[in-house]
Amino acid sequence: MSIATLERTPPAFFKQGTSAFTKLVLLMVLSVLLMVADRQWTWGPQLRNVAATVLQPLQVALAQPVQGARWLAGYLQGLHQAQQSIAQLEQGLLQTSGRTLSLESLQEENQALRELLGLQQSLSQPSIGAQVVYQVPDPLRQQWVINRGARHGVTPGAAVVDAHGVAGQITRVQPWSATATLVIDEQQITPVRNARTGQYGVLYGLGTADLLALRYTPNGSDVQPGDILVTSGTDGVYPIGLRIAEVVYVRPQADASFADIGAKPLAAVDATQFLLVMPRQDGAQVEVKP
Repeated sequence: MSIATLERTPPAFFKQGTSAFTKLVLLMVLSVLLMVADRQWTWGPQLRNVAATVLQPLQVALAQPVQGARWLAGYLQGLHQAQQSIAQLEQGLLQTSGRTLSLESLQEENQALRELLGLQQSLSQPSIGAQVVYQVPDPLRQQWVINRGARHGVTPGAAVVDAHGVAGQITRVQPWSATATLVIDEQQITPVRNARTGQYGVLYGLGTADLLALRYTPNGSDVQPGDILVTSGTDGVYPIGLRIAEVVYVRPQADASFADIGAKPLAAVDATQFLLVMPRQDGAQVEVKP
C-alpha cells in the first residue's frame, strides 16, 4: 500500500471536537462581554442574589451535619463539666459535714471537760485526769483501759469517776496505763447510801450498761424510784457522797426478806471518754464538797 492511500484524518473515535485554543478564545470573549454588561447594566448583584436564594436550602441542608456535630460536642462537654461540678460540690459538702461533725465533737468534749473540771474542784482530795483508750474486748468483763498509770500516780483500788458519777475503780496498773473495772461489772460490789433517807445498801453490777441491783434492802424500806444512791465510804475506796445510781423500780418480794430493787448508773459507762482517777487513801474517808 502506498503512502498516498493512507487516510490522514484521525478516526471518529479520536476526534476531540473544538480545539482547546478555540474554547479559550470563546470563553475570554464571553468573560469580557459579561464584564461589560455588568458594568453597563449591573447584572452581577441581581444574579448573585438569585443564585444565593436558589442555593440557600442546599447550604442549610449541607450545614446540618456540621451543626449537629458541634451541638453534640457542646452537649457532651457541658455534661462533663456538670458532672465535675457536682463531684466538686459533693466533695465540698462532705468536707463541710466533716468539719461540722468535728466541731460538734469538739464542743461535746469541751463540755465534758468543763463538767469534769467542775467535779474536780468539788473534790477535797487530789485527782488525776485520764482518757479512755479502749474497752477491754472481753464479753464477760466490763473494763476500760485508760492512758494513766503508776508513773502518773494511779494506784490499784483508786476510784474512777466522770462528770455524772462513779464509773468504777482501778483493778490493774501498768507504768503508763491502767485498767478500770466498771460498776456494772458482775464482779463489782459497791457500798452505797440513799441520799434521801440515809439508808445503807450494797449495789451489785449485772453486766449491763443500764441496770444495777440494790440488794439486802428489807421489804417495806423507804426506797422510791428516783432516789439517788451515793457512795457510803465504808469500803475505804470511794469518797463519801459520790453519786453512783438512781433507783428505777422497787418490787417487794413475798417469798423473801429483801426487796428487788433496780437502779441505773449515773456515769456514762457506755460512752464516757474523760475520767478522773482518785488515788486510794487507806484509812482516810474523804467527803465530797457539796
